[in-house]
Amino acid sequence: MHKRSHTAIITLAFVQRDGTSEEGLLPLTPGWEILSSLTKRDSDLVIRKTINDSFYNTQLNECLNKLNAEKVIISGWATDFCVDSTVRAAVSLEHKVVVASDCHTVSDRPGLTAKQIIEHHNWLWANLLTPGKEVEVVPHFQLCR
Repeated sequence: MHKRSHTAIITLAFVQRDGTSEEGLLPLTPGWEILSSLTKRDSDLVIRKTINDSFYNTQLNECLNKLNAEKVIISGWATDFCVDSTVRAAVSLEHKVVVASDCHTVSDRPGLTAKQIIEHHNWLWANLLTPGKEVEVVPHFQLCR
C-alpha cells in the first residue's frame, strides 16, 4: 500500500504600498522596504500598490490566475484598511480566500482597540456573503498542516 503525498507549491506575494515620505512609505527608502525579519525568496512575487486594495491597478489578480492559485491566504498590516480591502476584492474576483486570523494587525484607532478591530474583522470576514466560496478565517497553525 502506497501513501500518496500531496506537496503544495506555495508562492508568496509581498505587497508594498507606494506612499509619501511623510507616511514613511516613499519607494526605495528604509520604511518602505520589506521587513528584514521576513524571508523573501527570489521566486516570490513583489506587488506594488498605491491604495489599500492590493488588487487595484496591480498585477496581483493576473499573477494568481496564471498560477492557477487554489486559494489566496491573506495576512498583513492595517486590518481595517489594507487587509479588509484586499479580502473583499479577492472575494469579488471569486478567489478562494483564507485569512490567517492571527497574522494581521493594526494600531489602536479612535474608539476601538487593535484587539477589537481584529476580532470584529475576523468575525466579519467569516460571515461575508460571497459569490459561492465563503471566506475561511483560521489561525496560522491550521495553515501549516
